[in-house]
Amino acid sequence: MNSLSVVIPSYNSPATLPCCLEALEAQLEWQRDEVIVVDSSADSHVDALSSRFRQVRWERQKVRLFPGAARNLGARLARRDWVAFVDADIQVQPGWRAVIDRLAGNIVAVGGPVEAAWPRSRWGLARYWIEFGQFAPTNLPGRNWNIPSCNMVWLRSVFLETGGFPEDFASADDLLFNYRNMKLRCRQFILLHELKVAHPADSQKNAVQEHLERLGYWSGRARLQGVRPAVTHSRLAAPLLYFYRLGQVWRRCLRGAPFTEAQSLLGPIAKGVSWWYQGFYRGLGEGSKISRE
Repeated sequence: MNSLSVVIPSYNSPATLPCCLEALEAQLEWQRDEVIVVDSSADSHVDALSSRFRQVRWERQKVRLFPGAARNLGARLARRDWVAFVDADIQVQPGWRAVIDRLAGNIVAVGGPVEAAWPRSRWGLARYWIEFGQFAPTNLPGRNWNIPSCNMVWLRSVFLETGGFPEDFASADDLLFNYRNMKLRCRQFILLHELKVAHPADSQKNAVQEHLERLGYWSGRARLQGVRPAVTHSRLAAPLLYFYRLGQVWRRCLRGAPFTEAQSLLGPIAKGVSWWYQGFYRGLGEGSKISRE
């Protein structure tokens, strides 16, 4: 049986972290498992949570840590055979922990589907399909070099050899990490349907716009650090790239959502993809400027 450390980066997440921990507690065995929350929040909500979740290891940081830095710290502190990275707004689904016990000795890195949690809103679902549609249960490939870090499991000894996630990226750190440690090394994550988590899908329009622009910005910065397939820096190609990405997201949504729901999401998805690209090209521009200075 495989022992497990679960690492959760947390920053100002009082609304979602309790549900995340409750879902984990329902499946973990504390004799061989552990949860490490690396928190760098600006408020004191963790004080109340630490009293409620006494078996969780709380690592409080005085300065803000980006997600990659928090994950790396948690992995260094982990003491179990496997380390799982989940986000503070994720809820593991029934059977998630049992999958890790069945991992064979020749496997070093796995992931699983990310589904949209209830309650749902049109804008929240648009964000979900743009960010996680490739990893919806209906679209999940068997293997892939790039998976989201909200549901990623590594043999800890192998993860520590990678050098960890980039620590200066506020988002898309998993994209750069996966490119360097999986694609360039001709390795892939094995993706298992039973290793399922749920991600919130009830965001409001302003929150979705802010998130997608930020995600696009850091994805643009990652491209400048070598991530391929290359995306041209020329804004002349922007319309073609926009419609290409929109088509990808729309096809995934059609495969995974009821047709009437998918129809209602076309407008929000189209707008959301445009927000992502606004951030993307801003990231390319500002990143290029920084690299020249």
